[in-house]
Amino acid sequence: MNELLPRVKALALLAKRFDIGFNIDAEEADRLELSSTFSKTLLDTDLAGWNGMGFVVQAYGKRCHSCSTYIVDLARRAGRRIMIRLVKGAYWDAEIKRAQVDGLDGFPVYTRKVYTDVSYIACARKLPRSDRGRLRQFGDP
Repeated sequence: MNELLPRVKALALLAKRFDIGFNIDAEEADRLELSSTFSKTLLDTDLAGWNGMGFVVQAYGKRCHSCSTYIVDLARRAGRRIMIRLVKGAYWDAEIKRAQVDGLDGFPVYTRKVYTDVSYIACARKLPRSDRGRLRQFGDP
């Protein structure tokens, strides 16, 4: 971690310099803790005034609600706007297989699509609203 955090910060500073977005991706369940550690970069004073930091949250993960709450809280404490890309999940099969191979008692993801759909909607409702007073949809101007 001591080697990774300075690299993440350097990438974020580069993104700030060019005023482009920089997303931390919380893709797989076993890497979520690592992604959460990277999110602390949001509080770094060298990145103050830049609203390009973003996070990708997987709605099919059972920890997505606490993850999104944590990220929104960090943004509020930092006094910055952030981007949150909420997705239903791209690695569902791999998550299931990894849990089976590891002999886990349960799965870190919802095992039925309807549960993921409900999780997505519930998580989206927790996110901060845009200036227009509603959540922005993909493709909105």
